[in-house]
Amino acid sequence: MDDAEAREVRRVLRLVLEHLFAAQTDMGALHETTGLVEVVHHPSYSLPDVNYVTPRRSTAWVAASDIESGIQHLKGYGRAARFVYMEGLFPPFFAKTIRDLNRDRESPILVCSGDPPQPPVVMSSAHVETVEKERGVEWWWRVWRNPLYEVVKSGAEPLVVTQTPAQQGKLIDLMIFRFGFPIGIARLSVQPEHKTGHITALALMREAGSPELYKFLITSALYEARARGCTMVFTSNKERRELHRELGFVDAGSLVSYAAQDARHDSLVQSVLPI
Repeated sequence: MDDAEAREVRRVLRLVLEHLFAAQTDMGALHETTGLVEVVHHPSYSLPDVNYVTPRRSTAWVAASDIESGIQHLKGYGRAARFVYMEGLFPPFFAKTIRDLNRDRESPILVCSGDPPQPPVVMSSAHVETVEKERGVEWWWRVWRNPLYEVVKSGAEPLVVTQTPAQQGKLIDLMIFRFGFPIGIARLSVQPEHKTGHITALALMREAGSPELYKFLITSALYEARARGCTMVFTSNKERRELHRELGFVDAGSLVSYAAQDARHDSLVQSVLPI
């Protein structure tokens, strides 16, 4: 990777962080700066996605003492110790400054910045449409932890059902129908100020799911994001990484999380929807 490519990757990763910070704020999370770190916490939800310490924006390095100070600040709100940072924005040996915490989650960031690909050819019986908030809420509750559906969630932004006023119009649900029957749904989070979109979750009925239908749903979300002014769309979908690459997404880095041993969560627990 040459210098120009490296600068572009860093620019994209900073945009991803700005999107996530804005989405967390819309959800009701609070951001406080202490030293060279930011402390993010939510007064109501204990989800790790909105309760953590992270390097202050535009910093090239953070000392272990600053991280520890931020962790103590976070603990003061009754939240577990957690430190999160974007790996591509810091040198590899930065991880050595993180003490007394264990690496417990890595969310690869895949980015699509160009024109959306042509939708794959699927049977004429399938189509995707944007649905109103109430229908989307109903369907996420229906598919969540339902063994009939495969639910694939991003590891970078909570999948919320109850929306705050600030989130209105920024969380879009697209449903996929086959023979007029709904068989799946996708959640798109947009931040108009940054012209960014985030595909936060996908769900398809296992019996009807296929790579072609997944691609159709993802591509439809890309077109919806473009229609809403987004010039960059990202996801952190581990399970369907190869499929996203086939649609033009490229690997840009990883959002990594470190936590105390007693605060570690498996991916399922971390995916709980706030209600």
